[in-house]
Amino acid sequence: MAVSASVTRVLLAGVAVAALTLAGAPVHGTPSAEAPSAVTSAAVTSAREADASTAAKAGSVSLRPPLAKVLARVNAVRARHDAKPLRIHRCLTVTVAQPWAVHLSKIRKLVHRDLGKVFDMCPGFSRLGENIAAGYPTAASVMKGWMHSAGHRENILNKSYTRIGLGLARTSDGTRYWVQNFGG
Repeated sequence: MAVSASVTRVLLAGVAVAALTLAGAPVHGTPSAEAPSAVTSAAVTSAREADASTAAKAGSVSLRPPLAKVLARVNAVRARHDAKPLRIHRCLTVTVAQPWAVHLSKIRKLVHRDLGKVFDMCPGFSRLGENIAAGYPTAASVMKGWMHSAGHRENILNKSYTRIGLGLARTSDGTRYWVQNFGG
């Protein structure tokens, strides 16, 4: 299946960040070069464990408070730009975003997933996008970072996206790895 121009731009943005990182250029939010350490997942939990007042629910998927806050901020900024709110998608969250956040936290690098494979993992989408980040301690700070980056902002505001998957993992030193996967 062909990957849209938007997906190609997102992938190229990821390659540019990787190239700058390899060249030694400072890139805000990139992980340190420390050896990987133990990782804990901070995204998907059972409905009993989630704070019902802040958790965003979709079927049997509940988001823990940091990701529920990201979703709320995404939809607030979309509303200001006349875009419909994104709804949590189980496959994009459980199968794609959360495992990728854990993977990134283990390797301590920012690398985009092959979105071509996501079409097979979560069928039914004609467009996909991905935002990743590391080193931002809060939902507010990661959203500010994404909104100040043209490519990330474009994904968040893209009116052709209707669904979102979110992932978050934290290393033992507290570094957070954030993932947004968009589908439309």
